Amino acid sequence: MNEPGLRFNFDPAIGSVPLPIAASESSIPRPAVPTDAYIPPPGPARDVYAAAFWRHVQRGAPDDCWPWLSRRRKVYPRQYGAFRGRLANRIALALAIDRVLGPRDLALHHCDVPACCNPAHLFLGTQADNLRDCAAKGRYHKPAGEAHWNARLSDAAVREIRTLYPTCAYSQQDLAGLFGVAKSTIWRVLSGEQWRSVE
Repeated sequence: MNEPGLRFNFDPAIGSVPLPIAASESSIPRPAVPTDAYIPPPGPARDVYAAAFWRHVQRGAPDDCWPWLSRRRKVYPRQYGAFRGRLANRIALALAIDRVLGPRDLALHHCDVPACCNPAHLFLGTQADNLRDCAAKGRYHKPAGEAHWNARLSDAAVREIRTLYPTCAYSQQDLAGLFGVAKSTIWRVLSGEQWRSVE
């Protein structure tokens, strides 16, 4: 007997195995405590959940990227409806590896396409793994000196501070007032704690 809210269809790729499809995504059960990559336990609810999820993905060849077709937040695919507030690539990975992703687990991409939901292009990792992967692919750039987003001094100003202070004509407080920064900033420049990139 069919469960309420479900209709059954047959998937030609699988054969005569019934594939439950939700009448609406609102019938998909939600966890008592929401997690970013919640998946229902194995059974009809999981099948409904997976069918509703994959309807939003343009699936292609196994080696191709499978883009998320629904809404996105910035460049990352963000789910709405029954999957509200969850990253689509995390759901795709959770379905593929058959486990709920923890708060420190990340769905990392071999392909570096944020919208890709192909499980073959995703792998489980941590933020440290993400940074190592980013550096290995040559995408990690940590700006230094005046190129840093929070820089209060220019490279030329740092050189001038380092030239003026040893003359004993200016105290650190005087240099702070002259360059419009805190005295602690002047100390960091002189000690080499900051602005090591400027010689």
